[in-house]
Amino acid sequence: SQIAFLLAPDAPSGDYQLLAGWLRTRSKERVPLVGKGDEALLATVTVTARDHVMVVPRMQTVLDERLGDDVQLLGYDGDLSVIRPGSSAELTLYWRALGRIDVSYSVFVHLVDEQGRIWAQDDHVPAKGDAPTTSWLPGEVIADRVLLHVPANLPGGRYTLLVGLYDGNVRMPLRNGRDAVRLGELAL
Repeated sequence: SQIAFLLAPDAPSGDYQLLAGWLRTRSKERVPLVGKGDEALLATVTVTARDHVMVVPRMQTVLDERLGDDVQLLGYDGDLSVIRPGSSAELTLYWRALGRIDVSYSVFVHLVDEQGRIWAQDDHVPAKGDAPTTSWLPGEVIADRVLLHVPANLPGGRYTLLVGLYDGNVRMPLRNGRDAVRLGELAL
């Protein structure tokens, strides 16, 4: 069988043993393994903890957007005016964990037209995969770099830059009832 588990976000770096065994259903007593006690060593795993930043940095644009109960979008660095057909725009989003998060959410940054069609997007696990939301500690600030490639054939019109979190096909709702933060409206 396949088993998935989460490592505690505050687990220190070091070597850990991955052990397996059996428990009786009702009593939760350990079942002895033949000639091996009541647990078997599956592997030794080396964990490298990442730094947890608890200080809010200075940022170009300050926001206070709450997503669900446990996430806050503090703001971002980057210039939205560089978003043009055929360009690439780099942003750094600043997230803060307000509580423990049990789901590994993905970040989305979408450039959408007035009909909601996505023309450019960057969907990713925060910090290039190095900081999944399940690893965030309460109070931690995560700097999340985004690179948005805008197609050269982008038609002229009005666009909105949206940011949010999702799991599967379900977006994390904002406190205001929306499912995305509007970073800006653009006439291109």
